Amino acid sequence: MDDSEIRTLIDAIGRAQQRYESLAFDEEHPHALGAPASNEAIRSLEARLGSLLPRDYRVFLRLHNGWQNFHADGKLLAVEDQDSEWVKKKIKFWSDLWNSEDPNPFTRGAVPIMLGESLHHFLVLDPTRVGPDGGAHIVEYDSMYEQKVYDSFTEYLRNELNVLKGLIERELHGMPDEDDQNALRGDQT
Repeated sequence: MDDSEIRTLIDAIGRAQQRYESLAFDEEHPHALGAPASNEAIRSLEARLGSLLPRDYRVFLRLHNGWQNFHADGKLLAVEDQDSEWVKKKIKFWSDLWNSEDPNPFTRGAVPIMLGESLHHFLVLDPTRVGPDGGAHIVEYDSMYEQKVYDSFTEYLRNELNVLKGLIERELHGMPDEDDQNALRGDQT
């Protein structure tokens, strides 16, 4: 993985978001990418996590410190968002409601990287799970249920791009068959 792959994925996802929204909603929504994060800000997030960030996620933050409306109202959080009131309230909301058999990631020191005000889908960096590069795995949740674990941020971005491509195809050509729906969800059946 090199920096150009992250740049390429960011550009492709941005174009796919615009295309899907123009097809599905006849309008586009803003998806503002943040300015680059400082090395000091990135190190402070690693200190909070207690482990290294995945290399490709560090690259993303160096390029764009956050991404507004990345997934509906879900934001890929800027480093500074970690201390914002709305993020603290959202973490408290999930922690207070947690009743899943899956362990609460926030009580294990996980750091959110995507949250939304009304979104029930979120991502965390989980320091109890370490990827091949020594960085924390990225874990995707829907409500309180673990959906998928990604070895890398790049893997997550590739998945998001594939989901968007599937949604675009569905808008262009109608509803996919059941196998296509399973592939959109990432099922390996």
